[in-house]
Amino acid sequence: MTAWMHQLEVWIAGVADAWWIHLVMFACAFVDAFFPTVPSESVLVTLASLWSSGGTPTLWLLVPAAWVGAFLGDNLTFLIGRRVPLHRLRFLQRPKMQAGMEAAEAGLESHGFLWIMTARYIPFGRTAVNLSAGALGYEHRRFLSRSLVATFCWATYGAAVGAIAGQWFTSHRLIGVIVSLAVAVVLSLIIERLAAAVRARSLRHRRSPPAPGGRDDQ
Repeated sequence: MTAWMHQLEVWIAGVADAWWIHLVMFACAFVDAFFPTVPSESVLVTLASLWSSGGTPTLWLLVPAAWVGAFLGDNLTFLIGRRVPLHRLRFLQRPKMQAGMEAAEAGLESHGFLWIMTARYIPFGRTAVNLSAGALGYEHRRFLSRSLVATFCWATYGAAVGAIAGQWFTSHRLIGVIVSLAVAVVLSLIIERLAAAVRARSLRHRRSPPAPGGRDDQ
């Protein structure tokens, strides 16, 4: 699986000056919502780095393509969770997805917006949270607004990481791409650690007796 992901990234780097590369970015961000092995964030960081060092593809089209693709993918995954019994989805039986679903259920009940925002940076987290939100009956209108903000932040973050690192290595585009991806991985790991800490706190909160009249905002 890792081999084909690497081949996809190499191919994308080779066709970054094609006009249709923005459609590829849209497709990756969309499909990644329910097929989490698609490296949408790596593709975004790579293309933003290439824009910074070589001027292509167009960043002002790249970010909206990633944003809209991610937003539509999130909401399709939400609707799948709402309408399809999750036990029928074979890929959800994997240990990582099972753990992600359990954590998502706990987080959505107490800190819905925070979980929708941070899950995008955790492996399999985006899919788990979006499916869980649909399955748990999370209000779709509320999910729409939160997903809109979360996907915008994700697209901006990925583009910024790639563009900044790519600018430092203008004369060495390949090095710029490698550094951009490394920075993105490190930042994602930091966010994952913070989210894990919040998850642990949320689980402790659920197990403790609720305060009279108290309720967390979702």
